[in-house]
Amino acid sequence: ELVHVSVSGSEGATYRVTIERTADAEVRAFCTCDAGRQGKACRHRSALLQGDFSCVDVQSTADAKTAFSWMPNSSLEQALRRVKDAQTLVDEAQSQLKRAKQVLDATMRGSLR
Repeated sequence: ELVHVSVSGSEGATYRVTIERTADAEVRAFCTCDAGRQGKACRHRSALLQGDFSCVDVQSTADAKTAFSWMPNSSLEQALRRVKDAQTLVDEAQSQLKRAKQVLDATMRGSLR
């Protein structure tokens, strides 16, 4: 099964996301944006397959919802979840680093008085 979804990019360009459900219920997704053409994950596919339809053309909403309904228990859903979990860890680490640097800054200023 295939669905085609038109999405808007951040610069206003329109891209075509094609989502395929294979015979073994796996999901594949392709996008015509630069990242997609290079075989890299793009935010268009990631957002759409996680249920964020904010960049989806109104006429493509039904197809986007169909593709999203294919996601549960797929390898792609698991991979997206791993990326999201890893991003959460990175965000937390960056926040801890920022706080640690603030403490270091304050300590250095205090040690110079």
